[in-house]
Amino acid sequence: MRRRNRKSSTISMRELRKLVLEETEKLTGELEDVEDVEADEVEADGYADTLASDIDMYKAMQIESKRINKQYRKLVREARKVRRNKQLAKKRILRKLK
Repeated sequence: MRRRNRKSSTISMRELRKLVLEETEKLTGELEDVEDVEADEVEADGYADTLASDIDMYKAMQIESKRINKQYRKLVREARKVRRNKQLAKKRILRKLK
């Protein structure tokens, strides 16, 4: 398998300095103390629906995974039969040609 040579883009020191200065200009605001920040309190029932929907999705994906696994195993069995029959047919052809 071949690997493609990908050129990585390099950045010069001047460009890096300029980028850092631009980003520091955006960070002019000061951080607030943790004690001064007020948190929004939400009752637990506010998140119950999202938790229930996540659990439902998890269960649905488990069922889907089992269904796909079952189909996969069936296809593998069929593929083995086809390969075996193909090999038998090839042997018969070669015997008849000798």
